[in-house]
Amino acid sequence: MRILPAGRVFRICMAFVMLAVFPIGNTAAAMSDDDWIIFHREAEPSGFVIAVNQAISSSRRTPQHAACHELRYHFAPDQRAERGMPNAETQQLYYAVEDELAGILSNGAGEIVARRTGQNMRSVWYCAQEGVGVKAHALIRAVRTISIDLHPVPLAEITALHPTPLEGHLARDHDVVYSLAQNGDDHSIARKIDHFIYGTNNHDAIEARLRKLGFAIEPDRRSDAILFFRVSPIDIDAIQNDTRLLMSLCAEFGCEYDGWGAPVMPRK
Repeated sequence: MRILPAGRVFRICMAFVMLAVFPIGNTAAAMSDDDWIIFHREAEPSGFVIAVNQAISSSRRTPQHAACHELRYHFAPDQRAERGMPNAETQQLYYAVEDELAGILSNGAGEIVARRTGQNMRSVWYCAQEGVGVKAHALIRAVRTISIDLHPVPLAEITALHPTPLEGHLARDHDVVYSLAQNGDDHSIARKIDHFIYGTNNHDAIEARLRKLGFAIEPDRRSDAILFFRVSPIDIDAIQNDTRLLMSLCAEFGCEYDGWGAPVMPRK
């Protein structure tokens, strides 16, 4: 992230397809072909933290190589921390394995396309040249301190990891709050938090619902969009509650929620 000049007001905005930090009035931003996202997926008996290259999981581009595999770790009881997640020592073990795997995949031999960590297990998906499998199996056989399986997977298994619109928005909420903090924001200061809905001509009904939810509507009405806001501190739980409400509202009315933005309020 680039360093923001001092003495200017900046706004940090979120949308499902991109995250940008920009001076007010400048909406230029670009998304690369490789667009990694980290998000949480609810599952029984526990949730998963998933990191995935959206360019591949969305089928926006195909992997460099067609042969894809899942490398799956299984954690023993003494390798787990709270809620069955890997403890710090176990994390160091699998990071070392994945560093070795990255070396095997270097120079165009393959690419890691997704990771998932959950209760008692972790998976890494990669797509590579056919010959890489021999080296990957040799790597796994050399590891004595953690149980690892390796098996081929169809590309459909990787695309199934693609975040839903709600999962993507909730992940971007965390990204924006983190970006605010990185730029010296005091989250406790109330400020105007702008939201944007587009793709609708049903302004009256949607605006009535938004007012019931505690939002104020900007007066400059656009033909197919609604700009609205609330004044509050930055609180991730409250923001994600709004995200869920607004995503549900847009699903009901057939429009799109485009995210939120807020100015940086510097710490004094």
